[in-house]
Amino acid sequence: MAVEFKDRRIERENTYTMLQNKDGTVTLIPVTGQVYESGTALNAQNLNANFKEISSHLAEKAKQSDLIVERKRIDNLASLTEGSTTGDAELIDGRVGADGITYKNVGGSIRGQLVKKADNPSSYVEIPLTKIDGLMNQKNGNIAIIKNYSHFEIDVIENETYRYNGYHISADFAVIIFKNSSNQMVGQYLPNPIVSSGKLIDFVFNTPLGATKMFINTNNTTPYKLEKLMYSNLTEQFIQVKNDVEILKNTTTTVVPPTSNNIIETNLEDYLWQISNSAWVNNPTWYKHKAYTVSEKIAVKARCQGMNDSCPAIMCFSSNGTLLYSYSTNADKIENYEFITPVGTTKVVLNGTSSYVPSLAIKKTCNGNEIATNNLYGKKISGNGDSIMYGLGYTGGFLKIIADRNNMTLNNIAVSGGTLSNPNNPSVHYIGGTIENMDSDSDYYIVEGGYNDWLYNTNLLGEITPTMTSEINDRTVYGGMETICRKLLKNFPGKKIGFVITHKILQSAFTDKGKGFTMTDVHDAIVKVLKKYSIPYCDLFNDSCLNTELEEYLKYTNANDGVHPDELGYILFYVSKVEAWLKTL
Repeated sequence: MAVEFKDRRIERENTYTMLQNKDGTVTLIPVTGQVYESGTALNAQNLNANFKEISSHLAEKAKQSDLIVERKRIDNLASLTEGSTTGDAELIDGRVGADGITYKNVGGSIRGQLVKKADNPSSYVEIPLTKIDGLMNQKNGNIAIIKNYSHFEIDVIENETYRYNGYHISADFAVIIFKNSSNQMVGQYLPNPIVSSGKLIDFVFNTPLGATKMFINTNNTTPYKLEKLMYSNLTEQFIQVKNDVEILKNTTTTVVPPTSNNIIETNLEDYLWQISNSAWVNNPTWYKHKAYTVSEKIAVKARCQGMNDSCPAIMCFSSNGTLLYSYSTNADKIENYEFITPVGTTKVVLNGTSSYVPSLAIKKTCNGNEIATNNLYGKKISGNGDSIMYGLGYTGGFLKIIADRNNMTLNNIAVSGGTLSNPNNPSVHYIGGTIENMDSDSDYYIVEGGYNDWLYNTNLLGEITPTMTSEINDRTVYGGMETICRKLLKNFPGKKIGFVITHKILQSAFTDKGKGFTMTDVHDAIVKVLKKYSIPYCDLFNDSCLNTELEEYLKYTNANDGVHPDELGYILFYVSKVEAWLKTL
C-alpha cells in the first residue's frame, strides 16, 4: 500500500506515521482515521529516501481490485468445457474486461469498455510544462520580457480539448494564444470578466482550426496545471464510436443530430456586443452585431470585425451567458476566420459594421453516426453574367460573399452590360459566347442575366425550339438562353450547373419598352428554357422580397439605383437563398 504526500500531509484509508530510528531506518505505525503533519519531527532527507524505497516495494504488491479481476478471469476459464483449445480459452478470457465484468461475448467486452471511456469526458491526463521567460502578447505576437513572468509553448493540433488551471495577467496578455504553422495567430482566450490577477479554475477549451502551437501566459509563483482530454485528437471518430455503441446497446435515448442548417441567426442589430454581455450603444447606426444559435463542436467560418478587447470580433457563450471563447482583431477586418465552437456553446455573437456585415457558415459538424460536411466547403465555383453577377454594387457580387463564407475558390467572368441574346457587338459581353471561357476545373457553374436584354431592347424575345438539336437564332432571348444551356451541358458534363434569376428591378417587371415584352416575359422565357434542358435555377424574381419598384427597397442597392444590390442587399436577399440552393445541386 503506497504512501502518498498531499498538502504536506500523509493520507490513506489506513494512515501511517513514519518514525526515524537511531540507525536511520523508518518505522511505520498505523493510526487508523488520523492524519499527522509530516516533516516536523522527522529528518526530511532520510524520510524522503526511505519513503521512496518503501513505495517501490509496496507498488509491487497486487491491489485488491486487481485480485478481484484476475479471480473472475480464472473462474471464467475454469468453466470451459472438456476439450476446449487454447484459442477458445483466449476468446473466453477476452470476455472479462479490465473493469472485472464478464460480458456475453468479446465484442460486448470491447464495446462495453469503450462506451465507458466515451461517457467519461472528464478523463484528462496532465501535460508536463516547461517555463520560458517572457509573456506572449496576443496583440502583436511578440514576447515581452517582464520580471517574474513566463509562458509555456505546447505543440497541438486542431480540435483538441484541454483544461487549464492557472494565472491570468491582464487584457494585454491573454491566458491562451494559438498560432498556426505560419506563425499567425488563430485564436486566444481572455477570461470573462477580464481580471488583473487570480486563478482560472477548470477552464476547458478546444484548440481552433489550423492551430499548431499553444502559448500559455503565467507568473513564476502561482500553481498551474494543464491537462488534455484523452482521445481528444480523435474527436470525430470518438463521437462515432460512442453513438455506435449506444445503438448496439439498444438505448432508449433519442439522439437528435445537428443538420446542415444547424445555425439559426438573428437579424443584424444596431450596436456592438460587449464581452460583458451587454450592448455598446456608441454610434448605433454604424456598428452592428449578429447573434447565432449554434451547437457545440461545430467547425465554422466567421466574417466579422472586432473593435477592442471589450468588443472582440467573436464571442461564444454558454446557455447561462458564460463566455467560453473570444477572438479580438483590434479593429482589423477578418475574412475566412475558422474555429470550432467550444463544448457548451449555445450562442455565437459576431461584431461588425453597417458596411462590413458579420456572417457565420458551417464547415462541418458531427451528425449522429456520421460526419455531415458542408458540400460547398473548399470547392471551386465559376460565374458568368451581367453587372449583378459581377457585383457593380459590391465587387464580386453574391458569389464572392458565398465563396468567402464557404472557403471556395471563385472564378467570376461576368461583365457589366452582359446579355443573354447575341448583340452582335464585340464591345458588349455576350454571355452565350463566353461560356467556354469559364474555368474547366470548377465544381459549380452558375450563370445569371436577362435584365439588359429588356433594358437595351435591341433584340426580340423569340421562341423556344422544338428539340435540343434544332437550329438556334441566338439574336433572340430564347435563342441566347438555349445557346447558354447547350454550351454549359456540352462543356461541363457531370458538373453542378445552375442559373440565378435576379430580383424584380424597378418597373421592368410590368413595362414594355417597345419590343413587345416585359421583364416578366424574359423571366418566363428563362424558366421555360431551363426546364427544357433540365437545368436547376434559383428564382429570386418571384422569391426574394427584393422589389425595387417599392421605394423602401431602394436603400439596398448601389446609390439607390434599384438595380445593383450593395453588400447588405446581397446578404439579405441573395446570399442565404442562393447558398441554400447551391447545396441542393
